[in-house]
Amino acid sequence: MRYIFILLLSFLHVSASNLLTYNVYEKNNRVDILLSFDSPYNGKILQEKDGNNVRLLLSDLYTNKEINSSINSFILQDLSILYDDFITLIDLKSDAPIDVFAAKTKDGFGLKIGVLLSDLHVNKTQLQEQNNTNNFDFVKFFMFLCIFALIGVILYILRSKKSKFKEPNLLCEKSLSERSKVVLFEFNSYQYLVLVSRGIKVLDKFDKGDSVKITSDDEFQKICDTHNQEIEEYLKTQEDTPLNKYKEKVEKE
Repeated sequence: MRYIFILLLSFLHVSASNLLTYNVYEKNNRVDILLSFDSPYNGKILQEKDGNNVRLLLSDLYTNKEINSSINSFILQDLSILYDDFITLIDLKSDAPIDVFAAKTKDGFGLKIGVLLSDLHVNKTQLQEQNNTNNFDFVKFFMFLCIFALIGVILYILRSKKSKFKEPNLLCEKSLSERSKVVLFEFNSYQYLVLVSRGIKVLDKFDKGDSVKITSDDEFQKICDTHNQEIEEYLKTQEDTPLNKYKEKVEKE
């Protein structure tokens, strides 16, 4: 009886295809895995899903190797191939939901396995990118309004004092981030250095009697450098507000 079982097991291995090689090809929008066999493969292919992981079950395929491979791709991170109980198991592990398809070559000596991000995950990613773009446009628009609102407030104060004034003139500006910038404008013989972020802060003010007068981009950069510590401290207080922490938490989710 023992010899009959061994003979039957040998017959199954002989009748089944043997896995010869596997190759992984990483592309922009998918990962392809190509298997090659020693004879045309005629077995059945089943698929099981467990969260973001997918297992393929290939009947009538034998291999004496246990393969574990890490893949440096945002689509697929781990690949393992294992023979167990007359079935070859192919486990595909990903950090994101994936879709898997398999197709044999025309001669049957190969099998192509394609791994793509699922449509649901792609649509969610595109929606997040669109929201980020909209938020970025809103921030730029808000900063633009803040600058001119500040100029308007100064004009109102000066008018209330019945001062003679000229039209304000924007001299220089420097972007610190998507949400923050430093601007220099001249008004009524004064120069104002202003930080515009989630709020507005006047960093410095110069008049005709001051020894410091900004007339070039280099001088503007130097005066900004002298206020670096003040700028960093102010931006940190803005970023650490409970509302901003909540917004950052929502964006991460």
